[in-house]
Amino acid sequence: MLKDISLPFFGGYVTIMGASKIALGNVPRVGPGRAIVFGFQSRLWSAPTVSQRSLDIKMLSQNIFQSTQRDERFMVLIGEKNIGKTCLLNTVLQHRFGVLRIKGIEAGTKSGYIVERACREIARTSKLVDAQSSARRVVRWYHFFFRRPPIVVIGANERPENQEAAELGQAARLLSDIGFRVVLDCSENAYYKGKLTDCEEFYEVSPMSNDVMIQLPEFKYLSELIKEKEMLQVLLAVCGGKVGYIIDCEEKLNRRGDRNVHDVVKDFVVHHMHKPYLDRTRFLKTYPDIKNVLLEFKTKQIISKIDAELLCGKDVLPDMKGVLREWAIDGETFLRPHDGAMALLLSGDFKSKPTYDEIKEVRKKIITQC
Repeated sequence: MLKDISLPFFGGYVTIMGASKIALGNVPRVGPGRAIVFGFQSRLWSAPTVSQRSLDIKMLSQNIFQSTQRDERFMVLIGEKNIGKTCLLNTVLQHRFGVLRIKGIEAGTKSGYIVERACREIARTSKLVDAQSSARRVVRWYHFFFRRPPIVVIGANERPENQEAAELGQAARLLSDIGFRVVLDCSENAYYKGKLTDCEEFYEVSPMSNDVMIQLPEFKYLSELIKEKEMLQVLLAVCGGKVGYIIDCEEKLNRRGDRNVHDVVKDFVVHHMHKPYLDRTRFLKTYPDIKNVLLEFKTKQIISKIDAELLCGKDVLPDMKGVLREWAIDGETFLRPHDGAMALLLSGDFKSKPTYDEIKEVRKKIITQC
């Protein structure tokens, strides 16, 4: 039988076999050993991720790592789907000490489940042991060694319509109380804001600019396949700064078989204009008084919310989800198209589902106006 050997460790003794288990992160010890292993796991085994948003990387890093003490505040990273929020966050946190990721939180998930899952992940305890007490001990030891709170990132999935949002805010407050620096990575509709408190710090990630988009490896690959420069510009306009659409287009081109590259791109552009067309049509049928507001976007990129209310004769505008978005500038609220595809749609005079040639002509008109 293999003899286990005891060695001095943190004022006591730990066996070689026990040390090997601690190194693997599988032992339910909730003292200094687990805190050190947890700290180094994310430092050594981060998946390489690179975002091109240099300014956002700098600002988000400052916001996340500004506090070295226990803090009840938590950060909410919000923005449209497919614009690269998670890629940005992963770039900021890669090779950092003490990062715990909780992924795939579905709509309706209770705060107790989220907290329990995070505590068990950091403490690696069995179900017979109180997870929160164990997590508090690990966090205290972690702060002793690394002089800052550990970070837990909670990733929430898109919330389907007519479903309750997950209790992300309540879970974040409970985890902050334990000693974590909490970052919520979620789409705009996944986080129920409710009554805002001083605990929340919102960091909104905007769609990428065209200058950033063309630096993406995925776009450079597309530019090698798509020889028609104007088609690349139409694709950029429809994607509207959403890197997820560029990746989707790349995947479709890789699976094109014998089809012509330009035909695949045309189908992709028309497909991504179809949903905005349906959203606008349904919106106008439901709220015909808003037509004058939408007509303003034929020649403008943004309009004041106050002007929009005067145009439609309403003190309160209806829910414009999927069509228009609110945008605050220096304390004043403005309205803008929901995304790049909707901006193209509102700039044109489409009576039916847009064709590629119609989309191209509208983009030319926008460039001329600018």
